[in-house]
Amino acid sequence: MPVRLLPKSAEAFAPRSAPEIVLNTEVPCWLTKTLKRVSGTKRSFNSVSQRSQYLKQTLGASKAIWTLCSLLLLKAPDADLRKNCDALVEALHNYQFLHVEAYVVHVDMVSAQEVAFKLTPETIERLIEYHADIYSVDASADTPEWPGKESQVKSMQDDFRQSVNQFVLCTRVSALEGMEKDGSGELIQDSKKAKRAIMELFLPLVDPRPSYRLASPLRSKSILCEEPRVENTDRRDDDTELGSLAQHNPSLYDPWCSLPLYFSRHHYDMCPIQNPPPIWYELVNPTMPAEPERQIGECAC
Repeated sequence: MPVRLLPKSAEAFAPRSAPEIVLNTEVPCWLTKTLKRVSGTKRSFNSVSQRSQYLKQTLGASKAIWTLCSLLLLKAPDADLRKNCDALVEALHNYQFLHVEAYVVHVDMVSAQEVAFKLTPETIERLIEYHADIYSVDASADTPEWPGKESQVKSMQDDFRQSVNQFVLCTRVSALEGMEKDGSGELIQDSKKAKRAIMELFLPLVDPRPSYRLASPLRSKSILCEEPRVENTDRRDDDTELGSLAQHNPSLYDPWCSLPLYFSRHHYDMCPIQNPPPIWYELVNPTMPAEPERQIGECAC
């Protein structure tokens, strides 16, 4: 990415001055056509210096103001807005358009191929006024109280005032193709970029105190309590191994709170009297209807 060098007029709180124009030795055809259209006379633009001088004179005029974008903002804090059953009437009474205007401070057609805009004092004043009278009030009302909240709001307003004064929008130099005779214009292709950059200046009001993580609630005991599974290929030895584990930790095998992870049907079918199945056995292992016995050679269709 090329290094961006802006003039002193682009600094915060700096007064407006003539823009700095840096043209290449080969000026594109669209710029020459634009300058001829704007001049309206048969003025010669044979050299780079002639184009640079006329562009500096035109963009440095007092009427050379560009509209970057338009913002739809509230007229009052949320608590003071007018309520109406008609959404159109409510919007007309509660919202206003703020046209973001700027002037050109730098044109670079050598390295960055960009044109830099700086906000006008009138636009800066309106943005600061909206931030202090409406945005800060709503942000303070939407956040809980904490010690030193008023000073935090004041600090947020000071940061916004500083950031909006040093705001510079750099966009494609082809935007100058829409320049009018008085040096003014409107940013059309990159208006969304300008709007997004302006809205990013409105930072949220954040509690500076350290946030404490809430303790996670205790998890209720699951109905199917997990228990260690016995790795055994022979299911007939389940009684011995499960019985030894139950002796070490009888709570794992409480028949009223836990169920085993697997159920061996033959475990209860082999000795139905010595090992009677528990109550939940029929619920988990419903009895399947027995298949009718078939004779040898009989088809199962």
